[in-house]
This record gives sequence, C-alpha cells and structure tokens, in this order.
Amino acid sequence: MRLIKSILFFILLLSAGCTGDGGRRTGAELLDNAEKDYKVGDYIESLKSIEEYIRMTEEGEITATPELETKAYKFLGNIHLIYGDYLNASRHYDRALAASDRLEDKEDKLKLLYNQVIIYIQLEQQQQSEKCIRAIKAVKNVNLHLRDYFYMMALGMKEYKFGNKETAVELMKKALASVDRHGLEPYMKYNPNQFIARSLLEEERYAEALPLLLDFENLIHTVRELPESEIECAQALANVYAQLGNPDMADKYQKRLVHLTDSLSSEMEFQKAKRDMERKAVGYERAESEYVSKTRNTLFGGCCLLIVIGAGGYYGVRRWKKRQTRRLLISRDINSEQLDPDRECRKPDKSGQDNASGMKIAEKAVPVHKELFIKIKDAVENGQMYSNPDLTLETLASALDTNVKYVSSAVSSNTGLNFRSWINSYRIREACRLISVDRATEMSILDICTGVGFTSQSSFISAFRQETGLTPSKYRSQVKSSKAEVVATSVPNE
Repeated sequence: MRLIKSILFFILLLSAGCTGDGGRRTGAELLDNAEKDYKVGDYIESLKSIEEYIRMTEEGEITATPELETKAYKFLGNIHLIYGDYLNASRHYDRALAASDRLEDKEDKLKLLYNQVIIYIQLEQQQQSEKCIRAIKAVKNVNLHLRDYFYMMALGMKEYKFGNKETAVELMKKALASVDRHGLEPYMKYNPNQFIARSLLEEERYAEALPLLLDFENLIHTVRELPESEIECAQALANVYAQLGNPDMADKYQKRLVHLTDSLSSEMEFQKAKRDMERKAVGYERAESEYVSKTRNTLFGGCCLLIVIGAGGYYGVRRWKKRQTRRLLISRDINSEQLDPDRECRKPDKSGQDNASGMKIAEKAVPVHKELFIKIKDAVENGQMYSNPDLTLETLASALDTNVKYVSSAVSSNTGLNFRSWINSYRIREACRLISVDRATEMSILDICTGVGFTSQSSFISAFRQETGLTPSKYRSQVKSSKAEVVATSVPNE
C-alpha cells in the first residue's frame, strides 16, 4: 500500500511540474507561438498552441478578448483550409468573423470574408460566394484601397470559376496594379500573381508567364499559404524552362518539386491532431486531485479484477478436469457403432465447430461473401466507381441493394484490407498508369490526384507512398529513367 501511495504522489508531482508552465502562459503568448509555427509551415504545432488557448479560455484560466478570439479562429480556419477541410475551415472563420465585428479595425474582417469566398468557390457554392463578395463591398471603417483590392480579387476568383476567365484576369491585373499604386503590403501581390501566371500557362504563353512565376516564387518566401501553391509554382517553372529550352533550370526546379512533395505534411498527422483537439474540447484533464483519485480507483479496480479472474480461473480449471474425467468414463461404456463417422447429420458443439471436420461454422458463410465480393469488385472496376471522390461504404451498399456491414465484411474477408485502403489501391494503380502513359502534354500530379478520386493532394501523396514506396514525382522520374534506358539499348551501334 505504501508503494502505491508513493507512486501516486510521484505522479501528482510530475503532473504539477508538467502543467505549471502552461498555466502561467497568457493567451497572447500562446497565439504568438501559434503564429510563429504557422509562418514556418509547422501547422501541427500551431494547432496545438491554438488548442491550448481554447482550452484555457473555456476553463476560465484566461480571459478571451475580441482580438485574441479573432486571431485564434482565423489561424484555426487557415490550417483547416490548408489541409482541404473546407467545412470546418468555414465554421472557424464564422467564429472569427463574429469576434471581428467587435473590433474597430475591420481589416481582419475583410481577410476572413475573402477566405470564405475561396472556400465557397472550392465547394462550388456560387450564391454563398456572391453573398460574401457583397459583404466585402459593404465593410466600413477600413482602408478603402484595401477594401477595393479584396473586392476585385474576390470578384475575379468568382469569375475565374463561374464566369469569364478573361474578365477574371483583367480584375486581378487591376488588383495587382493597386498594390504598388496605393502602397499596400507587397504580399498582396501573391494571389493575383498566381492566377495571372496560371492563365498565361493555360494559353501556352511561357515567356510572359516566366517573370510572374519568378516574382511569385519570391513572394512564397514571405507568405505562408497553401503548400500546394509552392508545389504548383515549382512544377510550373520546371515546365516553363523545359518549354523555353533551358534544361539546367528545368532540372533544378524538378528537383525542387521532388523535395517539396516529399516534405509535405502528412494529412494523417493533421487528422490525428484534429481528433485529439475535438476530444479535449469535450472534456479536458481535470485538476490534479481528481486525476489522482481516478488513478487510485483504477488501480484498486484493477487489483480486484485480477483477484476475480484468478479465482475464476482456478475454479474453472477444476471444473474442466472433472468434466474431462466424466467424459472419459462415459466413453468407455458407449458402443462403437454409435460413433459411426459417416453419419449424415451432426450437430455442432458449443465451441462453434463441426464435430466431424473441426471446421468452424462461420467459415461456411465465406462463399456468400465471395459471391457478394464478386459483385462489389465488378462495380468498382468496370464501373470505375473508385474514381468517384464521394464513394463510401454507404453509396456502394446502396448501389448493390445490400447493407454496409455485408459490404465491409466481404471486402475485408476477401482482401485483408479495410474498404478505404482497398479503394485507394485501385486509385494508386490508375495513378501509376496515368503517370506512365506517353502523351504530348504531361499531366500534373494535382490533375492525376483529382482524376483518380482523391480530394486532397497530401492524402494522395501519403497513399501513393504507402502503396509504392515512392512519391508520385519520384515514381515519374523512375519511369522516365527506365524508358530512356530502353530507348538507349534499342538503338543499334553503327
């Protein structure tokens, strides 16, 4: 008992030491740390600091202010936006907007409304995006040139998605020109630069796109936005230099692209951090005394459980030995004809096995699963359902007129994989085929990602690496190298 008390006292001291520093930190310090991590691209650490801020405000350890609330939920929305979690990003932006309404300076409100426009455009919700654009135009108590910039950019992005691309480019050119004309922050050239360059590349105007891309690359070092934007820039520069006949620079940016792709944060790590945050939002660790009390109760309950299991095991073994002895005595008096092994009807014993063959009853249901699995496989392969990003167990079960449990069981029992991993194996196989196909214009990794059914490039890269051991870019490089070797060996020596 003394040992248990000593252990509990040590745990109490350790817990107090671990949490003491956190209790003394202010909300501003936590969010400053979150901002620093965000700016260097360490989004998971940034998420943890914001999580700690939210916990402390909910438990009353620090007082929430409109400035801190706006900042916390803005960064939280930005991180979810980076990982393609648009719905949660929009929800966090709504909370940030509600806090920003209590601020005199409405600059944050402009930026938040602009981010909401981006989300609604990604979700193809034109009416909602137009509503936010009107809200940007109506914001007061803010720099008018700044408001006009965001209004033109939001309107241009909406036109780029739902309307006329030429009109969109003209709006973005005006927004780009207004940055220097009205002395706005240089980082505001980032988005218009990106979209104008993308438009020029689509028209194959490589020489005109090059200076914009180089300017965009310089802006990336001062602005932390979507990691996919940095990857897109490196990929575009590699392509432009290749088209302009500069193989050295093309190779440089190809290597840069491989590095960026490999260093992209794993979406699985983000999802884990997000789940931890959601769990802690429901109920955080209580005070040290409550923690020690729960630990003591758990240890006491565990000891009692071990005693019960030990006693039950002892008496269980004794009963089993008696039963075996009784069966042995009875079997000596049974006529051997009653034990004919060729009897047609046998009842399974209580262990779930057939008395004659020892085969488990559950195994007799496997042929039913196989038959269902054949239907599932036919629908996924021939109907190319795997390329549908919205494919779920529910939609597949509904299409086959069965239930989710049967579909999940059929897939796992016949493939050894869960449903998502099995579908991803088809997607990765198709992605490998698309990467290997010879064509005049090489498909981008992002186009392949969306074409095979992934909704996020980071999850595609993670699944591709798990399936092949390589990133898509490295896989493409190996395919090109192997083809070049084949061509070289096929040329006859003169």
